[in-house]
Amino acid sequence: MGGTLVDDRYELRALAGSGGMADVFLAHDTVLDRDIALKLLKDRYAQDEDFVERFRREARSAAALSSPFIVPVFDRGETEDGAYYIAMEYVPGGTLEDRLAGAGRLSPHEAVEVAFQVAEALQTAHERGVVHRDVKPGNVLLTRSGQAKVADFGIARAAEATTISEPGDILGSARYMAPEQAAGGRVGPASDLYSLGVVLYEMLTGSVPFAVATPADVPTEHAKGPPHRPSEANPEVPEALDALVVRLLSASPKDRHESSTELLGELGRIRKGLPPVAPSPNEATTAALGSPMAPASALPASAGPDGARGRGSWRIIAAFVAMIAVFGVAGWVLLRDPGGADMPGTAGGAHEEPPKGADRARSGPKAVEVPAVEGLAAQEARERLTEAGFDVGVRHREGPEENAGKVLEQSVAGGKEADEGSKILLTVGEGPEVVQTPNLVGLTYPQAEIELERAGLLLGGVSEAPSETVPAGVIAAQDPAPGTTLDPESYVRLTTSVGPPEETTYGY
Repeated sequence: MGGTLVDDRYELRALAGSGGMADVFLAHDTVLDRDIALKLLKDRYAQDEDFVERFRREARSAAALSSPFIVPVFDRGETEDGAYYIAMEYVPGGTLEDRLAGAGRLSPHEAVEVAFQVAEALQTAHERGVVHRDVKPGNVLLTRSGQAKVADFGIARAAEATTISEPGDILGSARYMAPEQAAGGRVGPASDLYSLGVVLYEMLTGSVPFAVATPADVPTEHAKGPPHRPSEANPEVPEALDALVVRLLSASPKDRHESSTELLGELGRIRKGLPPVAPSPNEATTAALGSPMAPASALPASAGPDGARGRGSWRIIAAFVAMIAVFGVAGWVLLRDPGGADMPGTAGGAHEEPPKGADRARSGPKAVEVPAVEGLAAQEARERLTEAGFDVGVRHREGPEENAGKVLEQSVAGGKEADEGSKILLTVGEGPEVVQTPNLVGLTYPQAEIELERAGLLLGGVSEAPSETVPAGVIAAQDPAPGTTLDPESYVRLTTSVGPPEETTYGY
């Protein structure tokens, strides 16, 4: 296969995959000197002029879909011998289907993350009137960093209006097909959302909700009733995610989410609550005293052991363990000599006068009224609680900018009583974290990757372009521009120079 040249430009390297309508090859673009994925339409479809015309039009439509979560289309064309092709980005991380074959299933957090990115891709397509019609793990490619990219928009959409003698090859995979699509009815955005629901179900459980063999089986299975909830196969699936999947798998399109935008909003809320955050020992103690605590789902998903807040939790745990150790040593000494003869500060076992406040210690801590500090600035709230005799802990919660630095909640409500010296936990608002895009122009590709990682941003794709001024292999442009304010983990697209354009010499 090596050396086979398509359209005098794309050198075929290896067969990467094969479907009902096309074969996909790893190929090398000899003009821009880069690896690509080249999809070649199978011969039996290339003979149908009506299909070919729709294929051309829909390939152009697919190329117009710009999203970090969609495999970009670089080129489309036909060769002199009548072969039709689409040139796309080569994504070397394999497919979601490969990942599930090896892992069986994903954690709820991983599954929601992939589903969110696929929903982003569908939102871009649906806004342009493009329906995928074949959303399945085999059409979700994964980069080496785990980012999901949806493929096969062009061909799947082109097949919608075409009559083919073998519709099973064209209409999609039966196991992921919406009932209305399987019955030959009208296909719309809600059909894609159903298919995504099947993919999400499989990511959570390791199996599809209905193990059907043909499209005709899909309505039959739905007539028997809804599928089992994902949590029945995987108890780790939270209730909110369970309900979302069941809604996506509704037999009627009107019972599913109204749009991919609505689905993204719901997935985003679920994503923030995964994984659940367990309270620290001090927080658990305060809760045991009857103090109202904020629900775990209200905590940002980043409050884990890898983040700054996670490190704070470890410090609390370490202090708690150290306190237990001190009390353990003291108890051992007292058991060894109840008279306290070996304790520092005593002479010959003689009993000294009890220190001031010992009677109060023996009778237990004194109950003190807790000041109301909600709505105050964090520093002022700490001072008031400290003056009242309480220890103060602080945790943060992202929210609107106007709440930054203010106390949103206190673990014991103002006006209630708590033991003097006990800990009051304050939830303090912080504005949404933002970062600025670094200036990547003039850097090499590896240097740009490092700078993006340092800034907490992600690479959203790389394109290539000739340049008279920027050397080959150096970043010539970026989007967004340097200094743009973005949310963490936003995507930045790069344009790499391939050097000056080739010059054409004319003879006389």
